[in-house]
Parts: sequence; structure tokens; C-alpha cells
Amino acid sequence: MATMGERIRELRKEKGWTLEELGAKINMKGTNISKYERDELSNMKRSTIEQLANLFDVSPIYLMGYSDERYPLETLISKLDKDDRKLVLGMVEMLLSKEKYV
Repeated sequence: MATMGERIRELRKEKGWTLEELGAKINMKGTNISKYERDELSNMKRSTIEQLANLFDVSPIYLMGYSDERYPLETLISKLDKDDRKLVLGMVEMLLSKEKYV
């Protein structure tokens, strides 16, 4: 799996942002972003990880390199309103009640 630095670089480039542009979005110097991308710094604050994950629209777990799934199911479901989340939960419960899962 990729490192957090590799993920940050990949996602930043996908957005077409320079180091300085990304840094401005999270109130950090571009030189520090560069150090994170090269994995020279590894003590990023939790709040910064959350900011980056939100900016890039990925989960913090993906950003940190612990998963290769950009959009875990929980993240996608959390974007739904309450009624639609209930609908999804009902569908999951119905599927799990099938004989092959019992």
C-alpha cells in the first residue's frame, strides 16, 4: 500500500494543485506539504488529516495508507440523509437474512 505522503502527492496532483495551493487551503507552508509528500515528516495532526481527507473527498484511513478503498461504505452512507440511511440498512438486513448468510 502507498504511504500517506504518496497519497497526498497523488491526490494533490489529481486536483491540479501546487504545493503552495494545497498549503494555503490547510494553513500550512508548501515546504511542509513537500516534506509530508516525501515522508520526511510523519507526525501530522489529526485535524490536518481530517482537513486533507475532506479536501480530497477520501477517508482518513485511505489518506494514511491503511486502506486502498478511497470511499469506504461507511463514508458513502454517512453522506445520505436519515431516511435513505434507513433504506440502505433495511436492504443490508434483508440481504443478510438470506439463507446463504444465516
